[in-house]
Amino acid sequence: TRDLAELLGRLGPESLEDVRKAYQSVFIDLSDTELVLFGAWWARFDPETALRWTGYHWETRGSMPVTRGILREWGRNDPVEAMRATHTAPNQTIRRRWVDSVLRGWDESRQDGALAYAESLPPGEERQWALYIVSRRMVLRDGPEAAIAWAEALPDDKRMFKANAFKRIAGSVAQVDPEAATAFVSRHLDGPYNDGLPRRLAMRWADHDPEGAMAWLSTLPNTPNRDDGVRETFRHWLILDQKAARAWIRDQEHERWLDGALSVFAKGLGRQSPVEALGFAQQVHDPEIRRQTVIITAREWLIRDEAPANEWL
Repeated sequence: TRDLAELLGRLGPESLEDVRKAYQSVFIDLSDTELVLFGAWWARFDPETALRWTGYHWETRGSMPVTRGILREWGRNDPVEAMRATHTAPNQTIRRRWVDSVLRGWDESRQDGALAYAESLPPGEERQWALYIVSRRMVLRDGPEAAIAWAEALPDDKRMFKANAFKRIAGSVAQVDPEAATAFVSRHLDGPYNDGLPRRLAMRWADHDPEGAMAWLSTLPNTPNRDDGVRETFRHWLILDQKAARAWIRDQEHERWLDGALSVFAKGLGRQSPVEALGFAQQVHDPEIRRQTVIITAREWLIRDEAPANEWL
């Protein structure tokens, strides 16, 4: 890999055909590093053709790492044209990955415009995704405090954009500095941009320290915003490590703040052990959450095994 990277670094566009012939003379499979290096090298002088090549060449067709390597290099050199090229993606899911790659290259180039591009997008998933990429790289490059200061300094006249920026910065900072992230969110819990902040922070914190994230959530005021964070963070933990998440919640005192997580736990457990699940469901403090949890768990049991479910009811 080192030798190939050094060799390609010395070669220019005039060597393309020779390099392609050399690649065809050896066996390289999908997504191998050698193909990623070749695609990125080609993209330095003819990214459009390199991108088309990935669509029909048998060794790269369907290989997202090679395609993304080309687009990242294109983003470093000509991000505006690279972004236009993302509209040729076969579907929206792939286009989102392409935009991700272009934005990473754009940010690496230190050319202005990546943030402005994210801000220019209409409200919706595409803008939120672009803002996540830019804000994450801002945290990595400039540090948590600088990224937080940027978000707090955004003008209030673009309320939705600032609210999304707060969420993205909170999540990105939580991955590297949970203490700074919690201080940031705590300052704004009563402010106009508080909606979804606990969830965004805690879910990203839970990627590497779920117990720490849940412990922090337990300290927040009793609000729907806190309950949303507890519920969705525990749901995320179950996806990451179901065994650990279930063991943790079994060991907890089931206090009011844990209602959302207990509800998620009971509804998931109901598929394997409905009687036990309904026992946990009945420990939920909030009457409306408890009612919904019992109904959903019992209804699914009735569908699967009507007689014992009716007897329990």
